[in-house]
Amino acid sequence: MSSFVTIPFVQPVIAATSRSSGPTTSLHRAHSSLA
Repeated sequence: MSSFVTIPFVQPVIAATSRSSGPTTSLHRAHSSLA
């Protein structure tokens, strides 16, 4: 159930980070932690 809620919650975060040109490694680490 957690994964189901994480998908829609991380999607906008990825887009925001991508637009902000932020570090992808940080986002990848956060996604791994959530998963």
